[in-house]
Amino acid sequence: MSKLGQVVESIEKYNKFVLDQVKRARTDEKFGRELLGRWNDTKAKIPVSRTPTGLPLPRLALPEIDEAGRNRAPIFRVKDYQVNFHF
Repeated sequence: MSKLGQVVESIEKYNKFVLDQVKRARTDEKFGRELLGRWNDTKAKIPVSRTPTGLPLPRLALPEIDEAGRNRAPIFRVKDYQVNFHF
């Protein structure tokens, strides 16, 4: 298989993994709470900068999430892409 084919296959596997995790987060209450906890911990660690007018802004803008299935991409993306894309 070509390198491009391996990349495409990895992306397809990743997308299926994410959808499986979304289903699990929406049906498994404990897992959903764990994901929300990880999300909130991550958001809490993001440093805040101040604009010249004094407005505090997080250095990384993350959406407010209150449902475990909605935050799946940011939580799983970093870990999985680092593992899957070694050429």
